[in-house]
Amino acid sequence: VKLANEHIGYAGALLTLANNPFGVVSYGPANQPHFFAPRGLPADDALGNTAHLLRMAISVARANRFTPKDEYRAFIHDQLNWILGNNPAGVSLVEGLGHTFLPAYHSHAVFAGIARGALPGAIANGFVPRGPGDGRPFIDLRAVDLPDARTNACAAENAALFIELMAHLKRTAFM
Repeated sequence: VKLANEHIGYAGALLTLANNPFGVVSYGPANQPHFFAPRGLPADDALGNTAHLLRMAISVARANRFTPKDEYRAFIHDQLNWILGNNPAGVSLVEGLGHTFLPAYHSHAVFAGIARGALPGAIANGFVPRGPGDGRPFIDLRAVDLPDARTNACAAENAALFIELMAHLKRTAFM
């Protein structure tokens, strides 16, 4: 019961951090949302927000296993929708899953002849702040051999988190 209460309490806090038009969880606090990197981290050091969104969706999925709620399901879907294209650039961050994809990935696969460096199922790091003091979303939409690694590289962590989230969703049978 204690574990369930901890997950449910944390999920409730995350829901307040996602009270925005996209439903995307921010790095807290709720009265000063920061969407694309932890506050205080230099913009040049920030990686995209994909892993953060997936981690938070997993946390809420755990709470949903204890106490299924429509609010939890909506939160999880909002994080996935952002990753799959409901974002300011309108691009899916999962190659092959969606309709519009990044023009290029930061991947050495491009030098092996793989167009755009696009490996099916690769999940890009996602959005970062535009620059120091500018919290607007940025993702590299240039069609170049090696676009910005902060946004267009694909990390194994992103794939592992995505798989974990899908496993939680399958367990609760609401995919």
